[in-house]
Amino acid sequence: MVRDRFGRPSGNALLRSILQPLVSRLWRMDCVGRLEGTQFSVLLTSTTEAKALRAKEETQREMEQTNTKVFFDMGYC
Repeated sequence: MVRDRFGRPSGNALLRSILQPLVSRLWRMDCVGRLEGTQFSVLLTSTTEAKALRAKEETQREMEQTNTKVFFDMGYC
């Protein structure tokens, strides 16, 4: 809705501000990529399942405090 009303730069700026708590937890070798629209994928290259889960939970708590509705789905290999 933001992009439609205020333009692409405003929409992208909003997405960056929402993702900042997650990005601040990443190592240099980790990657965040935009899949489409508001869907993103995060590749944690050097972590354990427990650490990844903790980062997800901390980020989700921060998002909830800002009233940002975010759905997280995690997979491990």
